[in-house]
Amino acid sequence: MRIIESNDRLQWEAVLRRCSGYDFYHLPTYNAMEAELSSCQAKLFVYEEDDAVIALPVVIRPLAGIEGLNENLGRYSDSTSVYGYAGPVTNTNWENEGLNQRFADRLRAALKEAGVISAFQRLHPLLNNHRGLALGEVVDIGYTISIDLTLPSDMAFTQYRARYRTDIRNARKRGLRTIHDVNWTYFEFFQNIYKQTMDRVGASSQYYFDAAYFAGLRAALGDSLQLFVVRLDDVILSAALFTLVNGIVQYHLGGTNPEYPEPSANKILFDDVRLWAKEAGASVLHLGGGLGARKDSLYQFKSGFSDREHRFKIWRYVVDQTLYSLAESQRRSWFEGRGQTIDPAKSFPSYRVT
Repeated sequence: MRIIESNDRLQWEAVLRRCSGYDFYHLPTYNAMEAELSSCQAKLFVYEEDDAVIALPVVIRPLAGIEGLNENLGRYSDSTSVYGYAGPVTNTNWENEGLNQRFADRLRAALKEAGVISAFQRLHPLLNNHRGLALGEVVDIGYTISIDLTLPSDMAFTQYRARYRTDIRNARKRGLRTIHDVNWTYFEFFQNIYKQTMDRVGASSQYYFDAAYFAGLRAALGDSLQLFVVRLDDVILSAALFTLVNGIVQYHLGGTNPEYPEPSANKILFDDVRLWAKEAGASVLHLGGGLGARKDSLYQFKSGFSDREHRFKIWRYVVDQTLYSLAESQRRSWFEGRGQTIDPAKSFPSYRVT
């Protein structure tokens, strides 16, 4: 097991190139950006055995600064993953259980040596990488949707809901057009309508991002990040960020203009991005799921484009049970001292519940 820091971009990227499947969530620049914005550190834990490699990107967060934890606990850390779908990557097919277990054993030791008391990852629905984590607990959270770009374009279109196909045709006749904003003219406008969309749907704080995040995202991903907007004449109806890395297109963030609600805008958007992604040589367009991975109205909307479902899972692992329990106890006492109670089961790690 070796650990690569995010500033060692060449080594990190060399490991990824050896792996058969990875996404932008695994890139050193994206991990470094996320870590820097929260004053943390991004690292890649790499296990090698003969020609096999398994690598796990993590963001190391210090416990220092969490209210209620004493100075001794402040010397420790926990690990999490970047926003999105991460988890381990490999150049194998995850079928070698012995290899997976040896990786797990080395990972356990490396995390403990690094002073990490708990670990958390949001796993990638397309990579089935939960099979590479033979320690801790893997939990099913919900479902995501993807469009198979290896299908002929007309066949993929016929898999849309019939109403979607009609709406898209009618919207095009009315003049709705998708613009690939290669000059980033509407980037600031996108940020504004994204925030308004999150306000409108009552999204939790994890879905809100400030200007520093968006600037950092664009700098970190470069040409892998694309902005698309849907226009009707001079009015922007919707806008969204998509990524293209290693044949995978991800719908990252999107918003609609509250002043001009248009039900067909995002239908046009997804259809045109599908065509662009196929032309770019991608194999899959991953639309994601609902808020909090629920089968809510957002999920139902996305499922109208494809019936390909993927299980979204998370991984959680208590590295040091004694220290974890102590942190949970101190945090609970801190809340009780202010007349509040907490439910540790609602958060992992429990001592970070707010």
